[in-house]
Amino acid sequence: FKERIISLDPIEGIWNNTHTIKKYIRFNRLITQKYNPQVELVAIFKVGNDYKIWSIDGDNSYATRTFENAASSGIYLFQCTYSQTFSTSKANAILTGNGLLEFSYEKPTAQLKMDFGQNYFDGISLIYEHNWIKVSPKKEDYTTSQKTSGTSFAISSNGLIVTNFHLIDGAKNINVRGINGDFNKTYKAKVIVSDKNNDLAIIQIYDYRFSSLSTIPYTIKTNLAGVGENIYVLGYPLRATMGDEIKLTNGIISSKTGFKGDITSYQISAPVQPGNSGGSLFDNQGNIL
Repeated sequence: FKERIISLDPIEGIWNNTHTIKKYIRFNRLITQKYNPQVELVAIFKVGNDYKIWSIDGDNSYATRTFENAASSGIYLFQCTYSQTFSTSKANAILTGNGLLEFSYEKPTAQLKMDFGQNYFDGISLIYEHNWIKVSPKKEDYTTSQKTSGTSFAISSNGLIVTNFHLIDGAKNINVRGINGDFNKTYKAKVIVSDKNNDLAIIQIYDYRFSSLSTIPYTIKTNLAGVGENIYVLGYPLRATMGDEIKLTNGIISSKTGFKGDITSYQISAPVQPGNSGGSLFDNQGNIL
């Protein structure tokens, strides 16, 4: 599941089957009630348009269980088909945002007769009230496994690279592409230092296949740029639709301070898009501002 976590539907995953069995006799009189916590682990996974339920540590020959999407989000149609009698139980299942799947159903008479044998009598019924708890993937797995991409720029030939803090914040793996213009290779990198307040991070390539970067062709300007000065933005915005070729936009410095007078930022007129984060801002001489 974790290998394709981004594409998983909410109901897919590993669940702990906890249920209560209520036994009724004639006139709907409850005679026994048994709570069965964590009786089995089940996997729910998509097959075609349905979701198959597979017992990880139980018997899958007794019945075939499936869920089907309903028209409303978070509601599923449950069906259990018993192998010996081909009878079915059906229910509406509700999936909460807290990873709880709730549904209840009555076991069909044909299957009760098969299960009870000579002990079966008219008027008996069994109601199963299910409360399944999702155990995997966990919420943090969804959060940390989402892939993001952005831009960065090198500051030394030995693999030191500058990018934005928000791009690497909480990342389990950092991969860098486009080294020396080659987008077919991906190199591992690690965080050397980060500055959350200024949204900056320095990472370094530590992949054994990496040797060195080309000579760095720019310098970092230490003086402030002036209002109206021409600037250029280089980056890799919207790679999924716009491709791997670097994109250039231009504009001017419209203010020497950012949001609410932040002196660590400029306001610029050059258009930027998702994916430009971490990229460089150049002046006319090719200096990084």
